[in-house]
Amino acid sequence: MLGDLPLVRQLADRALELNEAFDGGAIHILQMTLAMTESRPQAQRIAAAKFHFERAVALSHAQQAAPFVSYAESVSVIANQRAEFEQLLGRALAIDAAATPAWRLSNEIFQRRARWLSARAEELFSP
Repeated sequence: MLGDLPLVRQLADRALELNEAFDGGAIHILQMTLAMTESRPQAQRIAAAKFHFERAVALSHAQQAAPFVSYAESVSVIANQRAEFEQLLGRALAIDAAATPAWRLSNEIFQRRARWLSARAEELFSP
């Protein structure tokens, strides 16, 4: 499946060009995850992921749990930033899943993921 990664990147880049605001920044969430798979230095990958995280949060008006959970899992863990990880998961869990019906299922799924990740913080950040 790694062989398909360049194609996925091309499709994601094109989708971003066509409509970066699609579904409240969903393409930015994908881009955030893809940024962390690149072979660039970690600081550059994190900077790219942070840019996409911030856009996703802005486009969703911070009403989607997905950017917070995705950033916590794909960036905070790799950067060994436990306080940031916990803060992001807390923000995801604070979202009222029912407030935006179009995102209700997604929010519930990502909040479930946030609880799962939170319960495993000791494993993820063990020395």
